[in-house]
Amino acid sequence: NNLWKFRDDLVESYKIEGKFITNDISLPINNLSKFVSIASKKIDKLIPNTRIYSFGHLGDGNIHFNMIQPVNYKNNFDNHRDEIYQLVNDLVYDLDGSFSAEHGIGQIKKDSFIKYKDVNEIELMKKIKLSLDPKNIFNPGKIFDLD
Repeated sequence: NNLWKFRDDLVESYKIEGKFITNDISLPINNLSKFVSIASKKIDKLIPNTRIYSFGHLGDGNIHFNMIQPVNYKNNFDNHRDEIYQLVNDLVYDLDGSFSAEHGIGQIKKDSFIKYKDVNEIELMKKIKLSLDPKNIFNPGKIFDLD
């Protein structure tokens, strides 16, 4: 259907514009507009004229908060990737949200998982993992290390 094709092609179209940074976050619905406003200002202060494209499942608080490098940007936009992720994730955390929504954790967000999740929650997850996978053969180390 055309709506899904448009949605799937949207991120691909960013490539035409240059470097881009994507986020898949979730927030309490009442904090969505506050997040977009604050994050947009902070990113503009860091890299003026960065283009922000937000879309998602706003009814359940899941938002794809994406940025495209400014037009004619001379520096390497990718050099700011970690700084932008931290800025976004810290704000999400402060607003009682999650740095990872529908696309899960995986290896890319493993460090953020350790940073933003409660130690007790992680320990409980490890116990559940070991009870279901005592030999640690199912995706070892993908979300957390068991040592």
